[in-house]
Amino acid sequence: MTDEEEIDCTGGESALGSEAVTPPVARPGSRTTIREVTTPTLRASDASGQTLDDPTDIQVHDLFACLNARWPFSIVARLDREPLGHFYFQMHLEYVGDQDPDADEEVDVDYEVQFRDGGADRHYRARVLGDYTIAGKDLAYLVYTVYHAWRTEDPGLAELLPWELLEPHS
Repeated sequence: MTDEEEIDCTGGESALGSEAVTPPVARPGSRTTIREVTTPTLRASDASGQTLDDPTDIQVHDLFACLNARWPFSIVARLDREPLGHFYFQMHLEYVGDQDPDADEEVDVDYEVQFRDGGADRHYRARVLGDYTIAGKDLAYLVYTVYHAWRTEDPGLAELLPWELLEPHS
């Protein structure tokens, strides 16, 4: 084994079969890397079916930036909270106004941003108009700022947008 090899500590069957295998022993001065296989804490997905486990902020930004008429939403879910499916952040793109598909002009879009932190009494949404700004910054900054606040559980999230509580369906 070379000093750069990684060790699979998952407990899975080795390439040598299911017989017991003695694990390698690190030699003094060696640089053996042991990687622990962990369960992801976040999962991002979009309407196309693309899924990313433990995405970086840049990957999530790219998912949000790629929203379009065919793939209008992206969701980032927390996988380390129970019950699953009750802790997430979502962006949904909505085209507004009269859109001329043959016109060579910017289309008007709004975004619905939602986050849920547990039960139905903690499910919020805000509508963001395409020309909305925070501190003079554009929509890309808004997306990053609001998502980052949610991901890091920043209490300032409540002040970033005019959130409204979503009423549970009766």
